[in-house]
Amino acid sequence: MSQPKNREGRFIELSADAAVAILEGVVASSAIFPPLQSAAGGALHIAKLVRNFRSDKKDWNEFSEYVDKIVANVINKLPANNPLREDIKESVQQLSSTLSEIITEIEEIQKKPIAFRFLKSTTRSENISGMRRRLDEAIKLLELKINLTTHMEVTAIAAAQEENALLARHNQAVTGKLFARCMEMIGSTITFTALPYTPNAGWDDTQTCLAGTRQAEIAKVMDWVRAKDLSGKQQIYFLADVVGSGKTAVAHSVAQECSDCNLLGSAFFFDRKFDRTSPRNFILNLARDLGSRFPEVSDHITQALRADHNLAWSRPVSRLFKELILEPVINSTDVVGPVVIVIDALHEAEAQTPEMENILQTQVPSLPGQFRVFVTSRPERGILRALGPDITPHDLAIHGSANRADMAVYATQRFKEIALEHELENWPPQHLVTALLNRAEGLFIWITTICDYLFHHVYPDKMIEELLESARGSQLPPEEKIDSLYFTIMASCQWNDMHFVDGYRHVMGVMVIQKIPLMLNTLQQLHGPTPRVKPIVVQLASLITGSTGTDRPVQILHSSFREYITARAPGNRRIPTEEHNIRLANICLRTLTTMFTPEFGTIGYGYLNSKGDSKVPEIEVDHFTEEQWYAVEFWLHHVTQCDLRLDAAKRVKDALEIFLPTGLQSWIELVASKSKYQPLTPLRKQLPDNLALYMSNFTLGVRLRRLLKRLLQDASRLDDILLIMEDLNDMGETNWDADSDSDSDDESELGLVEASDSSDNPYRDSASSDWDEEDRVDQRDEEGEE
Repeated sequence: MSQPKNREGRFIELSADAAVAILEGVVASSAIFPPLQSAAGGALHIAKLVRNFRSDKKDWNEFSEYVDKIVANVINKLPANNPLREDIKESVQQLSSTLSEIITEIEEIQKKPIAFRFLKSTTRSENISGMRRRLDEAIKLLELKINLTTHMEVTAIAAAQEENALLARHNQAVTGKLFARCMEMIGSTITFTALPYTPNAGWDDTQTCLAGTRQAEIAKVMDWVRAKDLSGKQQIYFLADVVGSGKTAVAHSVAQECSDCNLLGSAFFFDRKFDRTSPRNFILNLARDLGSRFPEVSDHITQALRADHNLAWSRPVSRLFKELILEPVINSTDVVGPVVIVIDALHEAEAQTPEMENILQTQVPSLPGQFRVFVTSRPERGILRALGPDITPHDLAIHGSANRADMAVYATQRFKEIALEHELENWPPQHLVTALLNRAEGLFIWITTICDYLFHHVYPDKMIEELLESARGSQLPPEEKIDSLYFTIMASCQWNDMHFVDGYRHVMGVMVIQKIPLMLNTLQQLHGPTPRVKPIVVQLASLITGSTGTDRPVQILHSSFREYITARAPGNRRIPTEEHNIRLANICLRTLTTMFTPEFGTIGYGYLNSKGDSKVPEIEVDHFTEEQWYAVEFWLHHVTQCDLRLDAAKRVKDALEIFLPTGLQSWIELVASKSKYQPLTPLRKQLPDNLALYMSNFTLGVRLRRLLKRLLQDASRLDDILLIMEDLNDMGETNWDADSDSDSDDESELGLVEASDSSDNPYRDSASSDWDEEDRVDQRDEEGEE
């Protein structure tokens, strides 16, 4: 892995922090060649030794920093995806021995009296010069051996520079015509099943209302579902109520009821915790669900996609709904109803909510009369205003007798469970239940949180009276009432113990920004040995799930608690999301850096180092842990959410400086084999110049074109193909000469010729012809290697 170059062609020097990070990573890895660990450890040990010098500290510190950088630099040049050759191993052992000798020499100097060292200033200078000379000799010998291995990459860069000149003359052909040809190939076979689908966004039978509760409300909704002669905005049932009133449980129950009656067309539960906030994702899921149920609808969706290959990926969502939902169902004769669409937590769509509101206000009323759209949301002023007066919001009448009766049923059931768990007889007395219902003021989340807290408390019979006393006489708005309960419950935590406070900050910091819920042991692995995660989550067991470490992931129980600790909680209870996103981004990058090493496992990697016409090969991943998979899937998200201009993000930039040149290609190969390609353009545009160089050189472009060539052999990878083409197009606009004479493009030279019909795969022949030019680049690489 050769060092990246800047625009002047000079090698970018590692920062001192980045050098130390590389050395510490090598020392910490259990799978590294032992002499290499010894060399890295020796460099770090020298830094510790020189701190003991009281005289000439500047000279010794400069020498120590030089040792760190030169050793880290040569480690960074070692081949990433191939085992070390024997001659390289010998040179590594020699480097380790040289560093050991230098350590011994420094220790001998430090044993001498300070006065003696002070009088021997000339000798001191000679000592440092001699150490540096011996280290340089060992480094140069190792670099010589490495250069034999990396000769291919050096010649590839030279070939890439030559190829850049060619591409400057063929900019339009490579980006525009190649893109059009790929779209032409894709368009002949694309179907509605190629649409991306957001998983886990549908209804869940474990989240429905407790049996015997909300019966009147659900019956009211089902009567509306089965009503005849509804049209326009009558087809929308808008349930709007305060935080914690139980809207989501009702939505799950309505979806279940409709599913049982074969009336459910689709259900989408917006959720900020798991990044389900995009109206585009809702529409794509809806299109997939309706297409799967109604064959004519699927045919019309397929026709729309073939007419506009970019429809699902880059068109405005209003047009997306019109062409993928509205027009297909209007033009289909097999759509029999009622067909119910459930949309929960519209307010969770965040800044994109106006797009959804516009669709509900202007396009949903145009759906055929057999459609019913059930929507829940908090009654936020902007949403109510946008939907307009014609859509009348319903509520759960939280202060009504029916809601109180439902809460009594729920509380009675939960108190039975608590009494059984704690072996309490004839508990609680009815007056406590009545008092609890009075204090809840109609908020289901309030009574739910109380019951969860009592279930996990050692003395629930005593604690219930304390909680009731703390809530006595309080007449607060719903949000403030829930906040007050959270404050009371959290007051029992060990806030005077700084170990707990620090652990709370780190553990909850990860939980509020994690993209998927993680198991308890995975959270511990992400944090390392400290803090201990389980004692933290046990103290918050009534507010989060999975504290027992069994088969349930650890996650925040309700969105209102997340909002409280990130925005309104006082003092050290508040979690700053930016700080912890930086921290998790750094954890992910460190994890990836230790993963993509020869010792970790190389089977399947390296396929983008050369050309190939076959599909993406399989990479063995049985040895991956859950935290490693989390890093693979979400490092890019967390890094792009960081403001890299902040001083606090310096460690992320240092980690990127290590990962981008050593692990990015392996990561691309892995996600292409086992997951979904993730676009790199947002990261490239965010990086400072010295880091953007790692992603803007032509070598990365060649790798992506090779990957695209392989993906074109697989008709199921349309989404990945389009994302890679967007990345390549962006790289072309950045790196190629925009003033080149595109009229001189020679299509025959670039291989843009008619596709053969002889292949079973509709992509294969035309794809291979389109890549003749890229093959010539590969041929030059191979000739240079020879």
